[in-house]
Amino acid sequence: MLRYRIPWTATLFIWIACAVTGQNESSSPKIHGRYQYTVYHGRDNPIFSKELDFTIQIRGCRWSIQTREIDATHYAGIDTGLITFQCDGQSIYVILERKAVDITSSDSFPVRRPNGDVTIYPEAYPSPREPALQHIWLGYAANCLMSAPSGTCRSPFAEELDIFSDQRLLNHYEIDQLKATGSKTIAITDSGKTATRDSDGNIQIDRLAEPYGKGYLTARGIWDPTTILGHTCSNFQFTGYSPNPSGKLATDLIRSFVAVCTITNVTEESFPDIPLLIESGMYSVEDRRHENLGKAIVRYITTNGIPNITNLNLKSLVASTPAISLAQESVFRQTGKIVSQPTKGIYKTLAIILMFLPLTFLILYRLVRNKSFTGCPATQSAAKT
Repeated sequence: MLRYRIPWTATLFIWIACAVTGQNESSSPKIHGRYQYTVYHGRDNPIFSKELDFTIQIRGCRWSIQTREIDATHYAGIDTGLITFQCDGQSIYVILERKAVDITSSDSFPVRRPNGDVTIYPEAYPSPREPALQHIWLGYAANCLMSAPSGTCRSPFAEELDIFSDQRLLNHYEIDQLKATGSKTIAITDSGKTATRDSDGNIQIDRLAEPYGKGYLTARGIWDPTTILGHTCSNFQFTGYSPNPSGKLATDLIRSFVAVCTITNVTEESFPDIPLLIESGMYSVEDRRHENLGKAIVRYITTNGIPNITNLNLKSLVASTPAISLAQESVFRQTGKIVSQPTKGIYKTLAIILMFLPLTFLILYRLVRNKSFTGCPATQSAAKT
């Protein structure tokens, strides 16, 4: 799960090099490839790995990427292993297909399971929750978000969504052209900052301990040109690095992961609908396009496609959805609890009252005692009289 930006010049070079001349406006080049993801976390041998087949089509700022796991045992249940990632230039749609399976509830009534899950993200920058998408997008589809050979970018590691998009945590990237080989490279430098949360879930920015507090290389990628069926394309390899707990220099790093995209074929096919038409079947949707209204998540079931944000029924649903911020959602994911801002205020007020309650009782007790004591002589004098 990543945060990075690369200049459009690098990605555009790769894509045009793989382009097949289109016969009409409805068709576009389609890249086929193999994606390999291996996790090391500083060890010599992998501790986790997986392989996917992928395809990608691009038209302007719109793109469609599909991945399918090669090992069928990973989706031997209801999953098909097929995931479609699409961008319409403003939002990203993640569509997970499932097998049509009816299950039986505890009271023996048949229950229809959704045909798939849909997650909609509110920006054209891939979410850190989708690592395969991040790497493939970085290698071949980032041409509309970047415009310079160097600049700021996001972290190439998994983060909560609000931390991922925090402008205070941006990294720096540099693109270089290796003239001798025709390859291009990208180097991403971490700023040395780290994010934590206070008791209210607010993000706090701190610095890493030295020698990493002033920055370090957190990822490096390289595009190597190759020829596939007469088309010059580029394979892409992306490596992530982390600070070494025993490191003495900023260059003392451990290899965290390696992602490799290898092109296997280039064809010409019709450009798909974006978002993908899912007119038949029932899909469970997690819609994140309404963060500006204070609704980080809006959930619903759709049976006739993905609604536009101007859809009246969707607007009504959004209006009735309880407000939740990205920070509150992150706290919920970590603790299982959601504490609203008004509730926090009440809790703080009660805490202050309880803190001063013993002192209040002490003051009242002394006032009553003093009043009783000063009243005794007058009572005695009146009795003698």
